[in-house]
Amino acid sequence: MKYLLSISLLIAFLALSTDAEAQRRQHRRSSTKEKKEETKSPLDNFTVGTYLNLGYSRGWNIGVSPQIGYELIPNRLQVGTGLEYTYQNFIYADRSETEFSTIGPRVFAQGRIFQNYYALVEYQRLTYRREEVDRIGNPIPGTEQRQNDSPVFLGLGIASPNFLDGFTLQTEFLYDVTYEEYVSPRSSPFNFRFGVFYSF
Repeated sequence: MKYLLSISLLIAFLALSTDAEAQRRQHRRSSTKEKKEETKSPLDNFTVGTYLNLGYSRGWNIGVSPQIGYELIPNRLQVGTGLEYTYQNFIYADRSETEFSTIGPRVFAQGRIFQNYYALVEYQRLTYRREEVDRIGNPIPGTEQRQNDSPVFLGLGIASPNFLDGFTLQTEFLYDVTYEEYVSPRSSPFNFRFGVFYSF
């Protein structure tokens, strides 16, 4: 009888201990979840930064492209918007030169394709002042006016691993599929840019 009583007490003690431990684990999980929810920021999945653009063909160009992006699918798909500003030295078909600036908004989408490599598509709406050109690419005197250009770029990029907490380096090679020689404000359909970005 004493043996059965001892066994019953031992089973009851183990059951109570197990239940208490389960409650403690549940409490710890709840506390951890609450802490994660408390530390979640409205800036999560946002990325900010800027590119430096460089190019040379029939003349040279240099520019800056600040942007803000949002990861629709973390580490997979990002969309965003930014500003494009470029200062250009442009050489016409008759070898005469001019210099002007282009500026305007842009929107983009980029998706990771392999490790740190990604593909991107970008649309820009640029404004600039320059002379009109004739059919062979020579400037028409007295026709300088404000003009618009809407290039569409396809490209490939590579993002470095974080070199500081939250910071990455990105390098991109772009091609303007709407490019028209002498008509487009850029001297080449190719564009190279690199930049520094911070992910929240």
